[in-house]
Amino acid sequence: MAGFKGKQLSYEGKLLLDYFVDALSVDRPFIMRLALSKGLSSHRNIEINNQIGGNRWEIPNFLNLVEYNLYSHIIINQAKRVLSAEEINNEILNQIEKGLRLLNYVQKEKNSLDDLRVAILTMN
Repeated sequence: MAGFKGKQLSYEGKLLLDYFVDALSVDRPFIMRLALSKGLSSHRNIEINNQIGGNRWEIPNFLNLVEYNLYSHIIINQAKRVLSAEEINNEILNQIEKGLRLLNYVQKEKNSLDDLRVAILTMN
């Protein structure tokens, strides 16, 4: 059975993940799904500086089989070619990293009166 496992989030990604877990008072799987969705839906080019060594965080399997299949098909559709399970998992990781940085961008760009949740929802 295929699934998302064995991938590691960068140190910066882990810091952003923890920040949004606290800021939005939700659990990590929710933020991971939110970041993955935002990463997949955005056409912005976000530079991700993945360090080779350092403190990385192993991502637990946060997707159930139905969610994994859904995201896999979205990724395959965007790639316009057949992808292996490893390529799909790498793309899921890249999109999570991208999504976390997009969320951080929204958080930095909102003014002090904006609600972070509304800012995230209205982000394009």
